[in-house]
Amino acid sequence: MNRSYEYLAGKLLAVIVTIYLFFDTADTGIFVIRMLVFGCLFALQLLFLTMRMGRGKKWAMLCQAVSFFWAFLAGMEQTFLIAVVIAMELLDEWIKGSLFYETGGVLFLLLGFIYRPSKILLLFSIVFTAFLTLLRCSAQKREALWQAGMEQKEALAGLQDKLSDMKIYTRTIQETAVMEERNRFAARIHDKLGHNISGSIILLEATKLMLKEKQGEEETVQNNLSLVTENLRRGVEDIRAALRQERPEREQIGIRKIEKALEEFQMVYGRKTRLETEGELEKISAAVWSCIQQNLEEALTNMLKHSDGTEFLLQIHVMNKAVRVVYADNGRCGEKIKPGMGLGAMEERAAALGGTVLFAGGYEGFQITTLFL
Repeated sequence: MNRSYEYLAGKLLAVIVTIYLFFDTADTGIFVIRMLVFGCLFALQLLFLTMRMGRGKKWAMLCQAVSFFWAFLAGMEQTFLIAVVIAMELLDEWIKGSLFYETGGVLFLLLGFIYRPSKILLLFSIVFTAFLTLLRCSAQKREALWQAGMEQKEALAGLQDKLSDMKIYTRTIQETAVMEERNRFAARIHDKLGHNISGSIILLEATKLMLKEKQGEEETVQNNLSLVTENLRRGVEDIRAALRQERPEREQIGIRKIEKALEEFQMVYGRKTRLETEGELEKISAAVWSCIQQNLEEALTNMLKHSDGTEFLLQIHVMNKAVRVVYADNGRCGEKIKPGMGLGAMEERAAALGGTVLFAGGYEGFQITTLFL
C-alpha cells in the first residue's frame, strides 16, 4: 500500500474516533458539518492521488494543508487527534531521515502543551502516533526492498545483454578463426606442395626431352614418363580445385573481421553498433578491405574520444566502378571539423589506394565518407 493511503486511512479512523468521543457532547449540527468538511477534503485528496498527472500530488498536498488549518478553525479541543495525524503526514512529506521523529515529537508536545487535550484524547493520539510510526517504518523497509529488487533486475538485465553480446562475439571469433585457419592452410598447400609438384612436372618434361635424343630404344621409358607427367598434372589440378573450394572468399574474411571489431566495441563500451552492406562485396580488393578495417578502428577510437554518441553505423556500398564506405555516429559535434592525426591517417590510407575522404558534422552526428574509385 502507498504511504499516502495509509495516512488517509489513519485520518478517516481519527474522524470516526472523534465522532465517537464528542458526538453526544458537542453541538450536533455544527459538529457534523465540521466532520463532513474533513470527509470532503480527504475525498478530494484521494481523488488527486489517483490522478496520473504531475499536478495531482501538489493538489493532494494542498488538501493536507487545508485540512490542518481546518482542524484549528474547527477547534482543537475536539479535532486534536485529527490534527496530530495530519501533522504527521505533512512532516513525512517535507522532512526525511531521523529529523522526522525529532520534529514530530517536538510538534506533538507543543500541540499538547498549548491545547491541553483531555486524557482520553491524548491517549488516543499517542496510540495513533505510535501506530502510524510503525506503518511508516514498515513502508520504508518495503520501499528499500523494492528499490533493491529493481536495481538487481536492472543489473541482471545488463548482465544478460552482456552475455548475449559475448555469445555473438564468441561465435564471430570462432568463425573468423576457422576462416583464417582455412586461409592459412590453403596458402601453405599452395606455396609448398603446389610448388614442389609443379617443379617435379618441369623436371619430368626436361627428362623427356633428353631421352628423345636416344632414338626409339627408350620408347617404353618415355611412355612411362608421359603417364607420370599426366598423373602429376591432374594431381596439381585436383589440388588447386580443392584449394579453391576450401579457401574462403576475400569478402568473407573482410566482413568477418569487421563484424568482430564492431561486436567487440559494442560489448566492451556499451555503444550500439550496426553494419549495412549493399552490392557485390567480392569486387572489393584485399587492399581496400584492409583500409576499411583500419579506418574503422580509427573511427571507433575517434567516437570514444570526442563523441557523446550512443550508436555507430558502418555502411559499405559497392557500386559499378566505385566503393563507398560511411562511418557515422549520432553524437553532436561542430560544423567545422579540423582533421587531426587520426583523421589525417585515414585520408592518407585512402589516398594511397586512389580514394578520397570527406568529413561532415552537425547536430545530427559526425560522418566520415570514403570513396574508392
